[in-house]
Amino acid sequence: TEAGPILNTDQVVVGNPPSNNIKMSPGDIRDNLTEQTGGSPKPKPQKEEEEYTLAYFSVKKVRMGFIKKTLGLIFSQFLVTVVACILPFVSAKVGSFMVDFWYIGVVTLCLAVILLYTAIYTRLGRKVPINFVMLFAFSIFASYSVATLAAGTDAMTVLLAAGITLVMVLALTLYALCTKSDFTGCGGYMVVGLAAVGAAGAAAYFFVAQNNIASLVICSIGVIFFGVYLVFDLQLMGGNKKHSFSIDDYVLAAMKIYVYVMNIFVFLISLRGNNTFLLANTLFPS
Repeated sequence: TEAGPILNTDQVVVGNPPSNNIKMSPGDIRDNLTEQTGGSPKPKPQKEEEEYTLAYFSVKKVRMGFIKKTLGLIFSQFLVTVVACILPFVSAKVGSFMVDFWYIGVVTLCLAVILLYTAIYTRLGRKVPINFVMLFAFSIFASYSVATLAAGTDAMTVLLAAGITLVMVLALTLYALCTKSDFTGCGGYMVVGLAAVGAAGAAAYFFVAQNNIASLVICSIGVIFFGVYLVFDLQLMGGNKKHSFSIDDYVLAAMKIYVYVMNIFVFLISLRGNNTFLLANTLFPS
């Protein structure tokens, strides 16, 4: 009796293969045959499942470390800003100096914008310790600008705006973390919206500075817009949506989230009719 051909399981094709005759491994052949005969599919080896689980939790741990580092930097920025805003109210000389030499606040704001653009569009925002130096200088410059605005406003307005900002930020943070909607794919629309708010701020500053209704509308739109922008960046920080910050972008993430919160705060103050810094405030990029 003639012996039949030897079956080479490394190259056998099971079932009705496609035209390109994809070759299957012996393990895939056994799984395929088991499914065709009505048996249960071969379970994954326990070792592979354990490795996958470890890799998953390792990624989550890295992302949580990134979030904690970013939130820590944001908290330090807010602390500097709070101290700067308190100074003109506890010291009349400091308040008078900020109001009389208001253009220093404009200069420091421009320097903060330059640092923010540098962090966004260069690699310096990822290089330690340069990125921390940039963050510290940015926080000082931006805080002085906000404090200058606060010095020209009554204390009750500043406290009210700060309280509303805090409640709004907490609510938007919960929404960003809990919602299934993905805002991270709307970057292009956000840039267009930023340009529109900037144009509206310029119009308010130069043409309708004394029109309370126009200022009210523009400031309200600004609060809503930067609230959406805050959700956008919080989801980028979370890392569970379509797009996310790189784990090396903690300084950039801290700068951007701080900027959006401060924009909300400044627009709320501007609702009382003080829109001196409205134009400069909308210069912050996305």
